[in-house]
Amino acid sequence: IAEGLALKIVASANDSEYPEVNRAIAGNRARFLADYFVISGIPREAIAATEGVVAKTAADAGRSAVIQVVERAAPAKR
Repeated sequence: IAEGLALKIVASANDSEYPEVNRAIAGNRARFLADYFVISGIPREAIAATEGVVAKTAADAGRSAVIQVVERAAPAKR
């Protein structure tokens, strides 16, 4: 990934009737993808965020992930 850019991974789930279970499934899905990218050679620091969300309706893709390229935050000044 190019310098100054990072990946943001947002995964969703609606496999369960319980929102907290769906959030956990989605979070695991996002972390799995992040780990896959790292194993494939993308530096861990180039993964800006992983997030799991509950799909809003049954019609939403409950087993999906959106991978966005975002600007990497500048390091904090000391």
